[in-house]
Parts: sequence; C-alpha cells; structure tokens
Amino acid sequence: MAAASGRWGAGLAALVAALSVAEPTASSQDIPLRCRDLLAANQGVTKRTDRVAELGEELDLKHWKKLSPQYTDEALVATFRAAITEAEARAAAITGLTHAGLRRLAFDRSKSLLVEHLKVEPLPVEGVRDEIVRRVSAVVLLTTGEYVDVMVAKGRAEGSTASTVTLQARAYRQYMASCGRNGLSPNAFYDEAANVGVGNSGMRFAVVCPGLVLEAHDYGISRQDLLDALSFTLGHELGHAIDDSAYPELYGSMAECYRRITEFPAIWDPGLADEISADHWGAVVLAETLRTRTGGAPPPEHVAKVIAYATRRLEPDEIDDGSKPKVHAPTPFRINQTIARLPAINELLGCPQNGPHNPGCTRQGIVPAER
Repeated sequence: MAAASGRWGAGLAALVAALSVAEPTASSQDIPLRCRDLLAANQGVTKRTDRVAELGEELDLKHWKKLSPQYTDEALVATFRAAITEAEARAAAITGLTHAGLRRLAFDRSKSLLVEHLKVEPLPVEGVRDEIVRRVSAVVLLTTGEYVDVMVAKGRAEGSTASTVTLQARAYRQYMASCGRNGLSPNAFYDEAANVGVGNSGMRFAVVCPGLVLEAHDYGISRQDLLDALSFTLGHELGHAIDDSAYPELYGSMAECYRRITEFPAIWDPGLADEISADHWGAVVLAETLRTRTGGAPPPEHVAKVIAYATRRLEPDEIDDGSKPKVHAPTPFRINQTIARLPAINELLGCPQNGPHNPGCTRQGIVPAER
C-alpha cells in the first residue's frame, strides 16, 4: 500500500465537509435516511457477541504471553504459526465457513461478477479490456500458510540470501500489519509477487484475515447476508489488480469528477487514488451480488443493512497510531459517496436518482451527466 500524501491529512476535514451537500431535492421528511445519509442509517447495526475479542484474548494468553522479549526468528515464526492456525480453525468452527468455503461461495463469485462486468462496461481505452479481464481472473485467494510460502519464494526470486526462517518471519510481520498478530483484524489485503508461481510467471493474490469473517458473524447476521457483505471487501481487493496505479487511463474522468465535487485536489494523489478506485470496484461487485441474489434483490431497507455489515469495520477516523493518516479515504466519503452514489447501489436502495446537489462519480465521470 502506497504512502499517503502529506496534503491528505491537512485536507481531511474539508473533504468530509464536502459531503454535506448530499441532500436530495425533496425535503428530509420525504426522503428516507438511507438516501440522505447512508452512514448514519448504518449506525443501527450492533454486535450480538464479541467472539473476536474473546478469541484474541485467549490466543494472546496461550501463545504470545509466552514469547520471550528476546525472541529469535524461529520462536516468532513458531508462535505466529501456532496462533494463526488456531485462529483460522476456531473462526471456521464458529462461523461454519472454512477457507475453501469462503473461496467457493464468496471469492470466486465476486471474481466472476467483476469479470463479467468488465467484459461489457464501456472503457476509454478499448485495447486494454482483455488484459484487465485476465488480470482480475488471475487473482487467487491464499491461506496464511500459502501467503508465507509465496513471500519466501518472492524473497528468493529477488535474490535474498537470508535463511528461510528469516524470510518467514518477515512474511508474518507483513501479514500482521494487515491482520494483526492473531489474524483477527477485520481486514483483507491484495499483493503481487513477480517471478513466482507456475513457470515463474508471477502471482496476484488476496488474503482474507480470519477476523473479517468472524467479526461479521458477531453481528448475528444470516449466512447469506454475511457472504453478500463480504463481496464489497473481496471486490475491493480484486479491484487492486486494475486500480489507478496499474491503469491510470481508466480513471481520468473519475479523478476529475472527484476533484471537482470535493474541491480537494489531493483526492486523487498516488495511493489514495488506488484505494478509491478499488472501492469503486468493491461497490460494483456488492451491487451485482445483491442484484443477482437467489430469489431476487432484497428490499431497500435490507440492502442498507447488508451495506452496513459490509462497511461496519471502517473506522470513522482513519488514523494509525493517532498521527499517521491512512491511505484510505475517510469513512463518510467511502460510504456516502463511493458506495451510496454508485447508480446501481442508488437503485437498489430505492433512492432518488443523483441530482445536481448530490452528484456521484463513476469511471465515466459525473452523474448526472452535464448537458
């Protein structure tokens, strides 16, 4: 993940304030809250249990409290492996969703929906269609153990002469940055590794932290809602295969639209642009998942709930360690702008179409289109 621009932190309040123009043309009494402020509408979902915290405490006590402050790479790898293996097994037992089940029921479906969408969506540069379809199709979902093996192979391909256990320790530390030391952060991540895989042709992959599924389960939602909610995160990670850093030519109109409606030039800075473009694909996949749901799309209020479950892990203040801004856009922007104002989501929510006072941005530019 690229570092955020220094201008980003300074303009955070201005960007959030720019979202205050989301009021549709009718009065607030006539428009449901989900149409005026989807973020506020989402605040009603609450956890029924907190198995994530409970399991984290158990694993800390069982594994990490025993690790000496002067630990070796061997001890660190052994502790990581034991803690995360147990976390994966316990999370699967609690949720009833194994890694194989997650891949089959959620990841493969999300990838298929995105690929089919990319085959027909208008592109500003038609010559890249087959390439971006291939890139997304090539993304695989790895287990934690597979991820560590790939990162060791990547280190070797890059010429590292470090011991295998040292490379494993580095891989686990990278994993911890996204998933936490027990793998229980409600997160997922995308990465690439050149010169590994079949024929050393390289790999594109996503990793889902066990905590992402377990935390969703803590809300007591149905299995169908859980799988549908995961589609936003999975679509986001798949979208990184074709984000702004890989294909900036795909997002020129979107970048200009966001700069204009937010009056915040840094909105499309490197890194931040990658995350917003990936959020766009996450919203596309979420919309397609709900639209093609078995039995038909759920009613608008149910759609709002699924979106709430999909975005519940997004913190209102995207800050690391109280000082370093994260590269993601702030939560109000991600929910009320990127997701809620996507035309397909707008339709599923049963909301008034985007108007001059609540414009949305797609890859084709501003919505509604100006005449």
